Amino acid sequence: RLVEDLLSLSRLDRIPLNVQPTNVRAAAEEALSALFEAAERSRVSLVLQSPPELPRVLADPDRMRQVFLNLLDNGIKYAPGGAVAVRLTPEGESVRVEVRDDGPGIPSADLPRIFEPFYRGGQAASGVRGTGLGLTIVRAILDQHHAPIGVLRLPERGTAFTFSLPVARTD
Repeated sequence: RLVEDLLSLSRLDRIPLNVQPTNVRAAAEEALSALFEAAERSRVSLVLQSPPELPRVLADPDRMRQVFLNLLDNGIKYAPGGAVAVRLTPEGESVRVEVRDDGPGIPSADLPRIFEPFYRGGQAASGVRGTGLGLTIVRAILDQHHAPIGVLRLPERGTAFTFSLPVARTD
């Protein structure tokens, strides 16, 4: 898994973005489908909240699938027996994406460093497996899309990652 993540990260710089009008809902659905069995094993319910008429966004569809895969995989690892939700919301000329879980949340002290390569904070001691590159890859992809990612430790329980993508013009 480490080798795969390192290769993914190195490819991001070498392979140009394929930005096009993208059905971001379809990218999320594909990631949810790919992780369905892992979620089932962890007793995690996966939820997609999106209006039926969501506008297409300007993005690289393959890289958006990777973003969803990495964020959902993290949520599944940290919310066993809970839920992980993807919420897609049109907001003016963009679509807001939120991936949230109801796990224990990321400790405040770790928040500034979670996108650093190999940083795992308290994760290593908790027994959750991973390479420490998933969020680094997510941030690199979103940086290429000029879409800053935000992370928030939720007051009740869990973590929410958010970013926005521009709506593709149809003129």
